[in-house]
Amino acid sequence: MSYEVTIPMPEDKRLNHYQYTVVRVGSVIVTFSAQDLGKHASFPADLMRKQVERISTAQRKH
Repeated sequence: MSYEVTIPMPEDKRLNHYQYTVVRVGSVIVTFSAQDLGKHASFPADLMRKQVERISTAQRKH
């Protein structure tokens, strides 16, 4: 699941962008988040895939 939250900053009216992604990997829930001021925030998809693969592999070994 992935969602975004955008909040206007009261000082200068720029938008504070947050992105949250939640992934269930076996018995583990993994969260990724990114924040940026004034532009769209996103967590790198390739990095998320690598981390999910690592967690999945580690769970299979135990």
